[in-house]
Amino acid sequence: MAKPTKTTKSTKTTAKKSPAKKAPAKKAAANKAPAKKTAAAANNKAATAPQGVSANMPMFYNDVVPLTSKAHGDLKVKERVDNISFAKVANSIMLTAVEFPQAAQFYPVVFGVEAMDSLPFAVTGHTGGVNSFIDEDGNWRDGAYIPAYVRRYPFILMENPQNKSFSLAVDPTSDLLSKKEGKPLFDKGEGTDIAKNILNLCAAYQKEFLKTKEVCKQINESGLLIERAADVTLSDGKTTRVSGFRIVDEKAFNALDDKKFIELRKTGALTLIYCHLWSMRTWDNLLG
Repeated sequence: MAKPTKTTKSTKTTAKKSPAKKAPAKKAAANKAPAKKTAAAANNKAATAPQGVSANMPMFYNDVVPLTSKAHGDLKVKERVDNISFAKVANSIMLTAVEFPQAAQFYPVVFGVEAMDSLPFAVTGHTGGVNSFIDEDGNWRDGAYIPAYVRRYPFILMENPQNKSFSLAVDPTSDLLSKKEGKPLFDKGEGTDIAKNILNLCAAYQKEFLKTKEVCKQINESGLLIERAADVTLSDGKTTRVSGFRIVDEKAFNALDDKKFIELRKTGALTLIYCHLWSMRTWDNLLG
């Protein structure tokens, strides 16, 4: 998903862009499927993975362990908005359907290939290992929507395969966690309001992810998705190609019969499609 190739002097273009401020592209690394123990097991397959991070972990996560008062009773969490450096290596980030209207205003919203469940992503950079929306200080571009996948880190739901229940888990290696500063996750062995809010966020994300997976499956089975690439022209005149994604074929979409069109409307898929098509105007945003 959203994998830049090596920079070339000239390539066939599908979406040429204005000059960029950043250096020529570097080859991206593809993230494989995350570990079975984490929830939403397919929600990172197509995203670009940080170098050095295990391919068996979801994007951004180095490790995932259950969050308990016994093991993490003195743990505190810092404000995420103060430092989102962990996401600076992601040139594509998973989205859920409910995020489309906001995300489409800032990012090209695309779909993964069929082998990746056709899941949607916000393209956040034209260069492998570089998120164009994060500055050197780890701040997200002012005013731009921050995907929920980013906002929930370093927390995630973990599934118990025996009873199919979920519990809150955490990446203990995250710089967003501390024993000295931040807001406590536990007080006298009980979860604080902060911990409860985090659990609610992760639960809501999981619920929306499952809905998104079904809607995207419907869009894919309607035969509307075609593979495309976008060539971004850099300041030195060279181009970098963002590839490994699919978009809705407008010709096929306009040719849908009434029955299929109504089926897409009933499930909410039409909203996703219209937002996706609108987002194709935002490729220039990747240039900063």
